[in-house]
Amino acid sequence: DSVIANPIPQYDLSIDKRSSNMTPPVETEIDFVIEVTNSGPSNAENVTVTDNLPSGYEYRSHTSGEDYKDGVWTIGNMSVGTTSTLTMRVFVRATGNYANTARVNISVDNETDPTDNEDTETVNPQPKSDLRITKTTPSSGLDQNNKPITVKLHDNVTYTITVTNNGPSDATNVRVRENIPLGLTYLSSTTPDFVVTTSSEGKQDGVWTVGTIPNGESRQL
Repeated sequence: DSVIANPIPQYDLSIDKRSSNMTPPVETEIDFVIEVTNSGPSNAENVTVTDNLPSGYEYRSHTSGEDYKDGVWTIGNMSVGTTSTLTMRVFVRATGNYANTARVNISVDNETDPTDNEDTETVNPQPKSDLRITKTTPSSGLDQNNKPITVKLHDNVTYTITVTNNGPSDATNVRVRENIPLGLTYLSSTTPDFVVTTSSEGKQDGVWTVGTIPNGESRQL
């Protein structure tokens, strides 16, 4: 009698994922590089990798000799000792989940070391805010007769300062410095967060501690 053996292929597929920038500004693009290596001892067949981008990213493009579509990278067959590489360009959103996981889809009967079949890369995006400041007074501009509005000596004048955050991130630790000219004397404000100091020469300077301004919101003094 003769016995014909039918060996089960054994291989060790490992995956490595890294980012081109671990601290990118929000609303910029970065690259994720994914590498899959077959350490053998057998060739691997029908290899695929799942990489579904979390909410913090938006897919832009990819570079690879294989197909990547709908979060699945189809590598196919891998000989012993070979490495396949996928470079994916993504847009970093202002908010969302930034933990990006890539996973090799394997058969437990063939894989000798399943501990290295998954890799997660978590970047730490840096916030970016566009702050706009305006300063107005009812005593500026033109009157109903289209003539310049003037104020008299010793009149009270009200200034309104508005700070707007045009995003895309929340702005934190916002402070506004107000240099009051010698021709004016500070009287009062609508917020206790505005503090005025007077020098020995009589010069007044104010600091408005605004704090946090969420994206799309304004604060007024």
